[in-house]
Amino acid sequence: MTINFEDSVKQEIWATVRAMNDAWTKGNPDDLAKFFHRDMVAITATDRNRLDGGAACIAGWKGFATAARIHRWEEVDPIPGLTWRSSGTRQKRRAPQLYVRL
Repeated sequence: MTINFEDSVKQEIWATVRAMNDAWTKGNPDDLAKFFHRDMVAITATDRNRLDGGAACIAGWKGFATAARIHRWEEVDPIPGLTWRSSGTRQKRRAPQLYVRL
């Protein structure tokens, strides 16, 4: 699905989010180093504790992408939806992401 914004800044932000999503959903999670700040913190749906630091966040995304088989990645409204299989169970959920720069 192609999403176009009239505002060029929004379009640039969306292109960055797309590049980040492509990195981990298409098997290149190490490419997230281009986007993740060394001091970032992430709270994810699949990790019990928060992830502290860019390296931990990359490892978390990489671990998920390695452990689960991503069947489909779909960005809608522009909130992504994710379908994956882990431990033999197929799961699907909308996966809103919040990125905050402090």
